[in-house]
Amino acid sequence: MAVDIDTSKGFQAGTPRRQFAVPQALAGWDLAPDGKRFLFVAPPNGAGAAPFEVVLNWATALKKE
Repeated sequence: MAVDIDTSKGFQAGTPRRQFAVPQALAGWDLAPDGKRFLFVAPPNGAGAAPFEVVLNWATALKKE
């Protein structure tokens, strides 16, 4: 979002406006080192994140000697 600010007669903020749309499947973001761009981590071609498994009590499945 961006908003124009006028300080000639105190502080007056203009109407906020959207600068750009953010990918819906956003995994993270950062500001580029030059400060001129936002970098977004998102799945390619709008695909969802790859599935993964969470294994609980994995240590009990190890072979005991």
